[in-house]
Amino acid sequence: MRWLLSLLTHKLRSSRSKVLPSDQPLSTLLHLVKVGYLAMEIADKLSYKNKDINKLFFEIIISKPETLILHRKSVISAASHMLEWCEKGSDLPEKISLYQAENNVIRAMYDVHFDHKNDLLPERVNNRVSLKHKYQDIWLVYRDVLAAATGNKLMLIEAHEVERFKNGVVLSEGRIEERSDVSVVRNEARKCFEARHFSKTVVMSFLLVLSEAMTNVYKHAGHGKVMIVEQDEAIHFIVEDSGKGIPLEQLPKAALLSGYSTQNSMGQGFTLMLKIASCVYLHTSEKGSIFVLTFALSDRTKGDHEITDISLNEELEKQLDEII
Repeated sequence: MRWLLSLLTHKLRSSRSKVLPSDQPLSTLLHLVKVGYLAMEIADKLSYKNKDINKLFFEIIISKPETLILHRKSVISAASHMLEWCEKGSDLPEKISLYQAENNVIRAMYDVHFDHKNDLLPERVNNRVSLKHKYQDIWLVYRDVLAAATGNKLMLIEAHEVERFKNGVVLSEGRIEERSDVSVVRNEARKCFEARHFSKTVVMSFLLVLSEAMTNVYKHAGHGKVMIVEQDEAIHFIVEDSGKGIPLEQLPKAALLSGYSTQNSMGQGFTLMLKIASCVYLHTSEKGSIFVLTFALSDRTKGDHEITDISLNEELEKQLDEII
C-alpha cells in the first residue's frame, strides 16, 4: 500500500486539489480505489483512450468520496453508484435497469457487473446469491400455484416489473396518510372514470376495488400511495405501501379463502379484487406491498366489470357509507 501511495502522490503533487492520497484514511482510500477501478472498467467498455482512463482514476483518487455519487462525469457517477449498491447488498442488475443514464453507459455497467461481479465483495455476493436462489425457488412455486388456482388472475411479480404498468397516461395520483385521504382519492378517481363515460355500475365496481385496496393500506401499513394509469387497452390501479408485506406462506389462504385475514393480510379485499378486476398483480416483501389492479378497457361495453352479485352491491354501499 505504501508504494501505491508514493506513486500516486508523486504523480499528483502538481494537482490543484489539496486532498492527496497520503492524506486519506485507509478506508477512504480503499473506497476511492474501488470506485476508480470500476470507473476504468466502465470507461474501457465505452472505448475510452488509455490516457483518459488513467486520468479518470487519478481524478477519483484525489476526490472526496461524497462528491462522486453525483459527479458531473457520468462514468464516475455510475461507478460510485455501482459500488454503493454492491456494499448495500442490492440486486445490481435491477438497480442498473432503473438507473438514469445514457444507454451506452447502462450497457457498460451491465458488462462490468457480469465481468467482475465476484471481484469486489465475493463472500457477500456468493452468500447473497445462494440465499436469493433458495428464496427464488420458493417464490416461483408460490407464483405458479397462485396463478393456477386463480385462473391466472393473481400473478406474483418482481419489483422491477411494476415499472411497466406506470408507462402510460397518469389519470390520477394520491397519497394515503389518514383515513380521510381514502375518500379524497376515491372522489378524484370517480371524476376520472365519469369523464371517460364509464357506466355507473362499472364506476361503482372500480371504486369498490380501489376503496378496498386503499382502506387496507391504511389499516395494515398506515400510509401509501395510489396511481391510476391508462395504458393501451387497460386501466391500472397501482397501490403501494411500505408496511411489513405479506409472508409467502400466508398468500394462498389470503387469496383463496374468503374472509381470511391476519395482521398483515387483506382478508375480504383479495376476494373482491379477484372477483372484479381483470387481473391482480402483486409484489410483496418485507419493505411493503404493491398491488397492480388491471381492468381491460375492451370489457367495459360488455359489462365484465359490472357488479351483478347483490352481496357485492351491498358491500359497496356499506363501504362507501363507512368512508364518507
